[in-house]
Amino acid sequence: MIKRYHLDKVKWIADGGDTFQDSVMRGINNLKNKISLDDYVMVQYGAAPFTSDKIVNDVIRVMKDKGSAVTATPCYQLLSSNDENATSKTWVDRDKYIQIACPYWFRFSYLLSVYERAEEQGLIEKIEPHTTSLMYALGDMLY
Repeated sequence: MIKRYHLDKVKWIADGGDTFQDSVMRGINNLKNKISLDDYVMVQYGAAPFTSDKIVNDVIRVMKDKGSAVTATPCYQLLSSNDENATSKTWVDRDKYIQIACPYWFRFSYLLSVYERAEEQGLIEKIEPHTTSLMYALGDMLY
């Protein structure tokens, strides 16, 4: 694809993994000796490659201020409980929730620390396979 579409900004390619977590970890390991701990890294789903300039710029702005940032949008859909026997008895106030999506931006040192701490605590195989899920499990704040 790089040759076919004349993509001249690609510096490195890391093979993807079987899961999102595995792919992110392979990317991190690929960058360890290539970039500075103060550099910025973006994580994006390969299945959802198109993001507006407005979202990317806003996530970069927040990440530069806080050290990390995730994309979030309000919940517009009606939310309810998922009770037994395919029934719902409880309405959920959607104004109290956001939907988290990529891109995620991180200072590389912070992203490394998330995965190092998650591995030390045995969370990689236990937690839903997303960087943000690991951040929650570690007690970190999402911005």
